[in-house]
Amino acid sequence: WGVDRADGDYARYSEAGAMYAWPNTNSILIGRAGSDGRGITAFLARRDALGIGRRDSLHQITGTSNSDFRSVVLSENCGVESQETVVVYKDIAYFLSKDGVYQWSAEGIKCVSDGKVRSWFMTDTYFNRARFQYAFAGIDPVTNTYRLFLAAAGSSSENRWVELDLGSG
Repeated sequence: WGVDRADGDYARYSEAGAMYAWPNTNSILIGRAGSDGRGITAFLARRDALGIGRRDSLHQITGTSNSDFRSVVLSENCGVESQETVVVYKDIAYFLSKDGVYQWSAEGIKCVSDGKVRSWFMTDTYFNRARFQYAFAGIDPVTNTYRLFLAAAGSSSENRWVELDLGSG
């Protein structure tokens, strides 16, 4: 699975058994064409599910072959700001959206930054939200945390980090 540089609204897939063959017919429109200026922003590969994020929505590919592949909308309320914030750990995908950090699991999509820290992602007081597309993250398996690196308010580089304790939330 991949995205064509010239047409970021479509997910493309290779021919079965031929990872070098990417015909134009092997493509699926993800969301609405031209709905944002960036197109597909991320792939979220869980064990038995492939999520595809746009800035304004999250989709899942269903099907088992190119005869029945299709895109299903999971959410039109959250999307993925940066592929580099997507981390899949123990079959749960974590990612940065425009209004906070989310997780996507077998139970669905949930905002894990609601509550005490929601304002960090909804205002320009704490982080430079214009740089969310450059944010990146990782999992620290020793401390069991999702660590997200962001630009401080007024900064032009990712020089701050926050952590989500995966055990306690």
